[in-house]
Amino acid sequence: MKRALKVSLMFLGLLLLLLGVTCPDNDDYKAWLAERYEIFCEVGGPDQIILCNRGKNSVEWKSKHVRSLLFYMQVEDNYSEGNKVFIIRAFGIFNHFFDYSKFTVDG
Repeated sequence: MKRALKVSLMFLGLLLLLLGVTCPDNDDYKAWLAERYEIFCEVGGPDQIILCNRGKNSVEWKSKHVRSLLFYMQVEDNYSEGNKVFIIRAFGIFNHFFDYSKFTVDG
């Protein structure tokens, strides 16, 4: 019984360590966003305005909400391009992002 408990605790400890080491960060999210949606953002100008492009088109950044713990990262990023609204939602764990985004067109 003691051996099974020790092995279980060691396995749990290794799993938590692995989760902590492979938790994505903001730079990983930016790289994923650029690869997946071709959205690149940078802070520019004298007013430090966030300028974003989607491919060759300019998009307007609206807001960003990040929830992060030692083991995961959850992001909701809002953009608009003309009458299109992009709500990019991603859940990051094990250095990978899972996408559950929503796109709408305002009439």
